[in-house]
Amino acid sequence: MHIWSRKISRVLKDKTGMETSVAELMVSTIVKVAVAGSLAAIVGGVTMFSAMANASTQNSSAFQTSDLQFAKAVHAADRVIGYDKGAVALLSKSGSGCSIDLWHGVSDGDTVTLHEERRSDARSCDLVSGISLTPGAKTSEKATGLTSATFDYENIGGRVITFNASGTPTLDATQTQPSDIADSDWNDPRPYKVDLALKSDGSNLTAFSKNSTLTGFTKIVNATQAVSSPGSLRFVPSGTPVPAAVNVIDVARSTTTGTVVGGVREGISVTFTGAQCSDNTPSTVVTKFVTQTPSGVADVSNTQTLVLTGKATQFELAGVMNGAQGVVSISAVCGTDGESTQGSQPYTQTLPDPTVTVKEQSPFSTHKLSWNKVSSLPTTFTGSWTGNDGTKGSIPATSALNATVVHPAYGTYGVTNKYTVVANVSGITSDGTASVSHSWPTIPTANNFTRSEKSVDPVQENIRWGYNTTCPTGTTLYTQYLEDRTGQSNGSISTALRANSGFKKNLNGYTWAPSYALQGYKYGIHVESQCVINSTGDASSTRSAVFDFQTGMNTPGRPTWASYNVNGYNNNAKNTHVTKSSRCTQSADACGYWLIVTYNAYCPAGSVVTDTHFKSLGWPNESPSLRGPFEHTWGYKDYWQGTTKPEQVTYSEGWYSCQTPWGIKRSNVSGNDTLTVNP
Repeated sequence: MHIWSRKISRVLKDKTGMETSVAELMVSTIVKVAVAGSLAAIVGGVTMFSAMANASTQNSSAFQTSDLQFAKAVHAADRVIGYDKGAVALLSKSGSGCSIDLWHGVSDGDTVTLHEERRSDARSCDLVSGISLTPGAKTSEKATGLTSATFDYENIGGRVITFNASGTPTLDATQTQPSDIADSDWNDPRPYKVDLALKSDGSNLTAFSKNSTLTGFTKIVNATQAVSSPGSLRFVPSGTPVPAAVNVIDVARSTTTGTVVGGVREGISVTFTGAQCSDNTPSTVVTKFVTQTPSGVADVSNTQTLVLTGKATQFELAGVMNGAQGVVSISAVCGTDGESTQGSQPYTQTLPDPTVTVKEQSPFSTHKLSWNKVSSLPTTFTGSWTGNDGTKGSIPATSALNATVVHPAYGTYGVTNKYTVVANVSGITSDGTASVSHSWPTIPTANNFTRSEKSVDPVQENIRWGYNTTCPTGTTLYTQYLEDRTGQSNGSISTALRANSGFKKNLNGYTWAPSYALQGYKYGIHVESQCVINSTGDASSTRSAVFDFQTGMNTPGRPTWASYNVNGYNNNAKNTHVTKSSRCTQSADACGYWLIVTYNAYCPAGSVVTDTHFKSLGWPNESPSLRGPFEHTWGYKDYWQGTTKPEQVTYSEGWYSCQTPWGIKRSNVSGNDTLTVNP
């Protein structure tokens, strides 16, 4: 945009938008006074007409005042933003900020009131958008009782501009460009002429106008020559050619220009169209970046002179630092001096992510973090960390490029800590991450199990073990045993947990003596070990070892005689030492028998009797084939033949075995037992 001054002579020539001039107002007033004087005799009529004339004059003056105020406000604006047809925001620079003069019609039920409201914005006018149309505390009413208040716009070439509700301008595509209008004027999207049409229903005789139009002209200048239309402010002659309108179409980080910081260049590439001069006159173009945030940063610019065609042109500009927020502008003049055209666009140079590294110190639970510089601007770094064990923490803000995090001594065994470092330049942020892990060394596992019988009945076993290694520095070994392997009578192993010691410090053995233990059975234990960090109480994973063993069995006692008669002899006497002989020479089953030879056995609980034996020897002088000796198992159906008188038979070498699913034990041998055999 350009700032220029109107000459008094041109202001007097330009009466656009004025309904009544000062001279006309004076004549009108004189006539009205004369008429009023001539009709003074008619009191009622004079009173009514005088009221009307006075109200009309007052409202006409109010209109003239509003018209002049509106025209002045439009002309003072550096930027014009329309909102549909119901409002216009007139923006002008005010120091480093922006002054906003908002004109808009506000519905009051059946009528519309024209409001003017002044506001301020700390941002540059180029960055202001989304202005609220809700009346504020500083609003003033310019006209009331209207049916409508609408705004219309034209650019400096006379082309109609419309705005949508968001304030975006659109040039009328149905109009035909006059031959004497330059392309730069015809395609200029900035309003030059702003009309405010005010309408009332006409029933209020004191309204200043049924249909009044307030008109204002901005101070933009694009034309290269004046036109012959008297009194027109649309074109203003210039002593030198004026470049075509500048349109900044893209701003991006440069890949070739600027110092490399954080792996990227602190520079920008600016692409624009327009800025060309007529007759191949070179354009002197200034590319500039004004840093608004943070404050106190010097502007950077670059000047180039070349012949432009209006097509897209790209310029490079160094010194736009990472994290800077501001405005990129392109300013062009034809030759080296004259009126300029400008285009601008807000731009933020993003921050590259910091590259973070983390290293273990001594002890390894102390972590040293470092990261790279990401901007030439003052940068604040904050950080945080999380461990996969649920721990977390923060790193205080710093401008340094390193930090140290001290965890509890040796407290990072088995932990992966992820660190995040956030860089911040006046609210523009980026972040980088790094992780560090420290694995547990080999965790001790129980080995070298030994077992010694402390007692067979009741069962008591002394069990001891060692470990294949030790816990690392800063930790203590904890161990527990689980009695979870119990032999069953069918030969299977039950893994039901029968007892659990809980973890104890430096445990390496105990006396195993459960009440359920049986002789000759298989049992087992699990021994679980882990290392516990002294400073935190956190534990490593466990290591498990199994130790199976078989309990001992006492030698069963020697069997005792328990034979008995059957078939009614001697009343089937039990534990008898007397029986009856037979004359039959066939088998016992065929001949009949009277004696079952057996013994009492003494096996421990859980075992069964097996592998029984006894020996028998008949009386002297008996036939060798009938005398023996004979060997049988317990339960033998015994009978003796041929005696004519009571004889003595000797039974000896009785034994048996006690067997479990995992072993067998033979008893001691019995002594001799004598049996009398009667005829």
